[in-house]
Amino acid sequence: MNCIQTYVQTQSLGTIIEPVNGSWIQAYAGYIGLVAPVNDSWLQAICEEFGIMAPLYGSWTIALANYYGITSPNGTWWCAIAGAAYVPPGGTPPFIWNLDTRLWEVETRKWAEASTNLLDVYPSASLALSLRNLTEDYTGALIRVRYTNNTQEDIGFDGNGELDTATLLTNTAANGGDAFVVTWYDQSGNGNNASSANTSSGDIGFRIVTGNVLNTENGKPAANNVGRNGMTLNNIINTTGSLFIAGNQLSVGALNYIGGSLASAGSGIGNWFTQNAYNSQAFLGIYQNASNPSTYATPANQFIANWDYDSTWNVSLNNGAYSNTTGNFPVNVQYVWGRNAVSLEFNGNCQEYILWPTTQQTNLNGISTNMNDYYSVY
Repeated sequence: MNCIQTYVQTQSLGTIIEPVNGSWIQAYAGYIGLVAPVNDSWLQAICEEFGIMAPLYGSWTIALANYYGITSPNGTWWCAIAGAAYVPPGGTPPFIWNLDTRLWEVETRKWAEASTNLLDVYPSASLALSLRNLTEDYTGALIRVRYTNNTQEDIGFDGNGELDTATLLTNTAANGGDAFVVTWYDQSGNGNNASSANTSSGDIGFRIVTGNVLNTENGKPAANNVGRNGMTLNNIINTTGSLFIAGNQLSVGALNYIGGSLASAGSGIGNWFTQNAYNSQAFLGIYQNASNPSTYATPANQFIANWDYDSTWNVSLNNGAYSNTTGNFPVNVQYVWGRNAVSLEFNGNCQEYILWPTTQQTNLNGISTNMNDYYSVY
């Protein structure tokens, strides 16, 4: 059961029967006459239209629930909103669920158990790129793709909070058979989207569909950046903090960069990387003027990795114990999944990239478990 969909269809009295760009919230925004999101958020635009001018506890969803007089979630805040008796904008009479209460509670519980959003549990990320929905507050597209014929389109998420692969594959087939990610949208609320640059051949974007076949890792969608530059963020993020990624390094190079900047050697600015030219046993590390590796061996399969700064950099692989990298310099993030040249790419399949501005060491198990519950890595 998709509670966001239920809310929208109820509010529209059944007029809205499908999402727009994969988003039910965007569909509802159009229904009430809105033409543009606010801060990349259609939900914020709707809230402000209703006179709700600030989030509650950092959440526009909770603020909307409060607008309807709801003080606690019913499994999730969206399910509480959908199941409440409320008066929609415009004075339409209250809607009351005409369902058996016990059946509704069971269905709500099933939906809530299957739909735990990572950033709703661990909020305040400064960057959040994923091929799944990470927070109830984000209702926009996940990615923008370029098809073989060079037309482009935003792709959102389906009723399960996953990339809308049905729409992606249908439209890829109608536009030449291949699709490439040219923009990866930031779900953190900071609007710091990542954009793909040209390769030397002029080919733009991380490959996600080839010959009408979806690129996947362990059954989940993945964007392949082999032979492509890293993606460029709208704004440089100056950070220490904590980075979590899910992906698969497909080949071993001298340095496969996870992200960082163009800072020159000796500048005091670092980059995250996998594999190390100076120590073939190292998997995770920080590169500045010299390598600061961990002691992990290079994995042959999909992995979940974490770089965390707490006075010095530490790394963890697949929820393992932290290993100290000996680096104590910041990482200025200008590029993700590589840097500014093909020779400096991550060289693999990319699925999730989440950056927090402060240490998340105490949340290592919870964040890693949430990611693993979805990607089934370890």
